[in-house]
Amino acid sequence: MKQILGLLLLAAPLAAQHISVGIKGGVPFTEAFKTGQGPEIAYKSLLKPYTFGPSVEVRLPLRLSVSLDVLYKRLAYDGTFRFSGLRASANQFEFPVMVKYRFKDGLWSPYVAAGPSFNKIASVSRTITNPSQFVSPDEFKNSSSGGFAFGGGLEFKPVVRITTELRWTRRGTKNFLSAASGLLESNLNQAEFLVGIHF
Repeated sequence: MKQILGLLLLAAPLAAQHISVGIKGGVPFTEAFKTGQGPEIAYKSLLKPYTFGPSVEVRLPLRLSVSLDVLYKRLAYDGTFRFSGLRASANQFEFPVMVKYRFKDGLWSPYVAAGPSFNKIASVSRTITNPSQFVSPDEFKNSSSGGFAFGGGLEFKPVVRITTELRWTRRGTKNFLSAASGLLESNLNQAEFLVGIHF
């Protein structure tokens, strides 16, 4: 991650007049967790329909650019047990560093983008009903994970630059896993629709 940020910072002086900042937001198509139900244990993923955060992009020659996003998501799930239950929630920060290629210049331009993506899980909380009967182990396993993101979309440049994008992210490590029951785990595949505005 430090090497990638270093390359981005080195590229910035070479194209200082082509640096843009903005915001991105969108909605996920996939749930954050894969869940299941057993005889005495059941989990349910609670879909939080938003993601948003700041974005920086450095324009390079040959219709290329490098972007860094910091995207926030809220995660949550419910667990129901024989004598108890829980609701867990967490904050997730996603750091995709993507190289973008535009197919043409002009007012409208389709593009593709790809690059590594890292996440960080913070502020994990669990609300438990009937704690004296609660026997489930903690499902939170890894606070960070690496992966790869790929996207494609359309860029529109009237006065500000507006992008619409379909993005798919594949992670290499599960942040959450119920090893005891096998009925809850992080979804390693994530698909989402994003809209960005850059100035």
